[in-house]
Amino acid sequence: MNIREATPADAEGIADLQVRAWRTAYRGQVPDAHLDDLVAESLLPNLRWTLERRPDYWRMWVAEDGGTLVGFASTTPSNDTDATPGVGELTAIYADPERLRGGIGSALLAHALEDLAGRAKRVTLWVLEGNAPARAFFEARGWEPDGSRTADLVGEVLLPAVRYRRAL
Repeated sequence: MNIREATPADAEGIADLQVRAWRTAYRGQVPDAHLDDLVAESLLPNLRWTLERRPDYWRMWVAEDGGTLVGFASTTPSNDTDATPGVGELTAIYADPERLRGGIGSALLAHALEDLAGRAKRVTLWVLEGNAPARAFFEARGWEPDGSRTADLVGEVLLPAVRYRRAL
């Protein structure tokens, strides 16, 4: 497996993988109608724009295996209102749902944290409160909930989310 910086040419593969990952990871947490209505094409304009004009502080990597995109992760400085300087955020991490537990997520997470270590002292992420597999994944790798909560509007439903943090 190879991890490299994402390019605009990766936009379609990232969007497709994100839709498939959402449909697998969030079924039972996010309304089925929302997941069923997701299409990669709706993600492409924003994704292409971001990849083409990538701000210096924003990073995205893709994992490839045999030339096939099998995962991606992105980071940025934290946008949380209580964030202090030196706090980064893991904003996304997804692996091909057909290849879960194959080391893709672990490899992407290690790569993202290594990069963030040069720019931040701590890192946070938000995860849906009911997403037990994701919470277990992060907790097994040293992340801890910090007590902060929010709610994400998904479709027409507010879903509770919790913040995790760890030192770099």
